[in-house]
Amino acid sequence: HDEQLRAVISLFLSLKPPTILIGDLNTVSTDPAMKEILSRPDVIDALTPSKQSHIDWILARGLRCRTGGLIDTEASDHPAAIAVFDQID
Repeated sequence: HDEQLRAVISLFLSLKPPTILIGDLNTVSTDPAMKEILSRPDVIDALTPSKQSHIDWILARGLRCRTGGLIDTEASDHPAAIAVFDQID
């Protein structure tokens, strides 16, 4: 799992912004790889306002997050993750 997570993060960071990474990364913010990417000043965690522990992520570079969060639904065992972004001028 750690190798796959690092590969996804590496690809995300290699792309020219604006870039969005959305998915079930199956890890929490205390994971060393997540701590590392979340500490970067150019990476935005759109789900931070939710204040909930989560394994689904919406990370962005080169964008400003207007709003983001998690919504519990009966459609899945995961909450729905939502975010609205603005382009940075």
